[in-house]
Amino acid sequence: MTLERRCFLHQGASEVLFSTVPRSHPILQLECYFSLGETVNTVSATLQNLPSLTTEFGGLILYFSAQRLRSLQLSNLKFIPGAKLCLIARDREELREEIVRLDLEDSWRFRFRDEFKTSSKDKPIYFLTGTYV
Repeated sequence: MTLERRCFLHQGASEVLFSTVPRSHPILQLECYFSLGETVNTVSATLQNLPSLTTEFGGLILYFSAQRLRSLQLSNLKFIPGAKLCLIARDREELREEIVRLDLEDSWRFRFRDEFKTSSKDKPIYFLTGTYV
């Protein structure tokens, strides 16, 4: 991962997206790990080692959306009302495909203005943020 992407994720995700999430509800990172700073409580997990179903998460980061993740696995996780989602993909089409494939529209609210792209010329990444309803 390039330095630009690391900086983007740290500055963008931790300071803007997850700044209002209570520390008592960790941000779940599936199949990835990013340090979001000392003020953001995170849990990293693989699909084979999903956290306890009793944990209520304050957010979710899906990085290049582990293709093995299924909507049923995601529906078994608990999120607090207003939890934040950051879906990160290689292009806009992949963002939309993942939203449909994982049935994210059923439980998460998205807006087109919440879609962003890094300014990297060689390989930009796209991300879409959403809120749990």
